[in-house]
Amino acid sequence: LLKEHTAGYHNPSKILNEEINQKFIHYMDHKLKTNTYGKLSQVLEKQIKKSEKKKLIYIDNIKSGSNADEYRVKGELLSANLYRLTSNQSEVELENYYDENRKILIKLNQRYSPAVNAKRFFKKYSKIKEGSKQSQQLLEQVNDELYYLYSIKTSLDNISNIAEYDEIRDELIELALIKNYQAKKKKSKQTIIESIQLENGDLILIGHNNKQNDYL
Repeated sequence: LLKEHTAGYHNPSKILNEEINQKFIHYMDHKLKTNTYGKLSQVLEKQIKKSEKKKLIYIDNIKSGSNADEYRVKGELLSANLYRLTSNQSEVELENYYDENRKILIKLNQRYSPAVNAKRFFKKYSKIKEGSKQSQQLLEQVNDELYYLYSIKTSLDNISNIAEYDEIRDELIELALIKNYQAKKKKSKQTIIESIQLENGDLILIGHNNKQNDYL
């Protein structure tokens, strides 16, 4: 009878300890995810802000390039009218044959001769055009960079398991956005891929970040 009575007996202390342990594990897991997310998100947002700032600078340089012809025209008009100009002039008004001979006022640097002023306009034109061309190339690069950074941010915001934090951290290490404090020689981590089994037996694999997409 004693055996039958004790067979269904549960230790309340043991059950309470298990509940406490589970809650503590859940709390630590949540805290780890929150801290890790915060650190990775901060790194990403800082880099995105820097890249967005670069983008605005490149766009401004490209816009400046569209006005560069103004300096070329002034250089050509000065060169074509050198016989009419004298040294020490601070400005000159000339007919602009690019604009139906309307008058155009050209400011001059009195320290230089009219011929040197013309050369300086040509030099400024070339510098702005070259800068605009380089900025166009850099703009394409920074747009690609921002697309990639935002894709990582999207993956970070939609993480489904703790292992994916390590994958995103590895991406940021490869981009040199964070330092790798881990040992250089380390075992490769197994990538956890979400899968869905269809009724017809086909298996669909789902990548949640760039690392997983590359793996697939």
